[in-house]
Amino acid sequence: MKKQMIIRNTLAGGLLWAALTAGTGAKDTDFFLHDGDAVVFLGDSITEQKLYTTYLEAYALTRFPKWKFTFRNAGWGGDTAWLRQRAHPDENTLFAAKGEDQQKMVELAVGTGLERDVLPLKPTVVTVDFGMNDHAYTAFREDIFSAYARSQTEIVKVLAKHGARVALLTPQPIEERRADPDQDVRNQSLRKFSDGLKEIGAKNQALFVDQFDPYMAIMLKARATNPQAAIGGGDAVHPGPAGHTLMAWAILKGLSAPALVSLAEVNVADAKQPKVTAAEKCLLTNLKFDQGTLGFDRLDDALPMPVDARAEPALKLAPVLDDLSRYDLKVTGLAPGDYELTVDGEAVATVTAEDLAKGYNLTACTGPVTKQAQAVLALVFKKNDVYYERWRNVQLNGGTAERLQELDKQLGGLETEINAARIPKIHHYELKLVAKYFLMTSFGEPGGNGLRLALSTDGYRWSALNQDRTVLTPQVGAARCLRDPSIGLDAQGTFHIVWTLAWGAQPDKGIGYVCSKDLIHFEPQKMIPVMENEPETILVWAPELFWDEVQQQWMIFWASTVKGKFPETLHVVDGTLNSRIYYTTTKDFQRFQPSKLLFGPREMMAIDPCILHPAPEKYIMFVKGDRAEAPKSGFFAATATSAEGPYTLDPRLISAPNHGGDEGPSAMKIKDEYLLYFGCVSSGNMCGAYRSKDLSHWEDCTAQMVPLPGYRHGTVIEIPGTVARTLIGHYGYGTQPHP
Repeated sequence: MKKQMIIRNTLAGGLLWAALTAGTGAKDTDFFLHDGDAVVFLGDSITEQKLYTTYLEAYALTRFPKWKFTFRNAGWGGDTAWLRQRAHPDENTLFAAKGEDQQKMVELAVGTGLERDVLPLKPTVVTVDFGMNDHAYTAFREDIFSAYARSQTEIVKVLAKHGARVALLTPQPIEERRADPDQDVRNQSLRKFSDGLKEIGAKNQALFVDQFDPYMAIMLKARATNPQAAIGGGDAVHPGPAGHTLMAWAILKGLSAPALVSLAEVNVADAKQPKVTAAEKCLLTNLKFDQGTLGFDRLDDALPMPVDARAEPALKLAPVLDDLSRYDLKVTGLAPGDYELTVDGEAVATVTAEDLAKGYNLTACTGPVTKQAQAVLALVFKKNDVYYERWRNVQLNGGTAERLQELDKQLGGLETEINAARIPKIHHYELKLVAKYFLMTSFGEPGGNGLRLALSTDGYRWSALNQDRTVLTPQVGAARCLRDPSIGLDAQGTFHIVWTLAWGAQPDKGIGYVCSKDLIHFEPQKMIPVMENEPETILVWAPELFWDEVQQQWMIFWASTVKGKFPETLHVVDGTLNSRIYYTTTKDFQRFQPSKLLFGPREMMAIDPCILHPAPEKYIMFVKGDRAEAPKSGFFAATATSAEGPYTLDPRLISAPNHGGDEGPSAMKIKDEYLLYFGCVSSGNMCGAYRSKDLSHWEDCTAQMVPLPGYRHGTVIEIPGTVARTLIGHYGYGTQPHP
């Protein structure tokens, strides 16, 4: 294949770009859909689910944003190739009929159904997905297959007569929980129906697309290791989003859908003169390489294929993205190491120099580009729901002309919105060598339902892992609650996590604990009964971990209210809560010393402690304090010469006066500054921070952060790059959190 390369270097103007006309894999011209097509999806309840059809539609719309398309879903639950739900032929008579008698019945049924539901849409392309109901969920029957074959042939004949190209799709197999789904007599019947459909397509110049074999191969592979494995979700006949994504993958491959979205390739071997060596289906401008950081602007011809968030398991079962959405970045000449990629300042991926040199597919990296594609997918779902309402619930049920006009207006408005949303935009890309990784813990709401994790490479820009879903569900404590998670990492590479077990009264007087080597697999959880030696304890909140290097032991400290203690401040909040900081020590998380008071100032209630060790014989405890005199509430510091105190309160306020709604300070030194993270509960549950050069003068730097909405009280620690890469590989990176 001949390649034409155009390279222009205009360093003074900051423009370096190249364009290649050659493609990879299927070419755009091979794709079954063309500019201007009106596409109708005809099928049964699997088509009516509006899943695989929406995925096909979103692929076409985002891959060819300048092409004009219309898509309509004409799926009907329980339907068959003889369109029984639309024409209602007598099936017993149909199956028993032979020759011309059967042909006449088929022509009447197919003609009636298409005339009402498909031909008025003036399709240029129709995909036909029948077979699941046709085979009657039984062993193969020749009489039923005869009606099926005649009906599929008649569908092609009628549609071709009206100018439509037809793609005949096999159904996917039935997914019962058995080790040998290929031996299910129903699947053996569907296999014969599919083989017959291939012959029908060949005889009638219709495209044949096989879903059955690829789907079955994936099922068999999964069942080989787990006989009960379910790949599709949903039920045995109606897959969920994962199964429909696998269907869309097989169908799009059968339609010769091209894989390439765009390819940007840069060489930085000469740091003074980096080069764009390829820019296929995209334009690169403003290329700069300064002090190891690569930056450029990228405008793509298309958007990567949006993948339904509910369907992510499918990406591990089949090469969906490699086959359908190669949104590639290739950078050669980089120094070895990890590189964080940001798009418009938003972290989207962390990639090794080795992987970048091979070429890295960015489709699965959530960021401004993929969010735009996801917005298109959401609009397509919405539009298809409106069409279903218009066709099935209004048009076919005698709805008024006014209601039809109203829905047509909605459809037109949504299609206009979709067409605008699918136009690519220019974005600024930046690759920067990662020096460190920082991990932040938080918890899920409602009710503290599990552990959440986020990563950052600079302490300011944070990205949630696992799509901000919880990675650990609480299993201990009466309330099954996990709040205020604190994390520590020991010298052997084991993570230790403690958390609040209950919000409010806590009769068990304990905290939750678990350990893990990788934060993916966790040891059994347990409760540590830290305040058993204080029978009047009414709460145990916000436990925190600290490794005492001097004593070579872990400290666990928390806030507790003990009845009868510190009456001086009982009136400050509600007459009940009157917390101070208590602690225990352990070397192995098996044996714990009796709890003691760690910090008990007479003039102030204290909760949410954390300890920083900035220098030998200098320890700083940060707490949220409440007191009677002004300033009444905020973050305070106390100092000591050893981890176990005694601590002396600094009366100066770190936070803004009376930010009583903010909570959970967590201190970390990053480069030459100290950051004190906290949960901005008063500002919509997000992560904020104060910073200081000298641990004496503090400024609010929340505005400089890319924080996590929904962040609640957790901790921040530095973690090794190997651990960070494992977490990113397992949970994904750059996923945006939800409130």
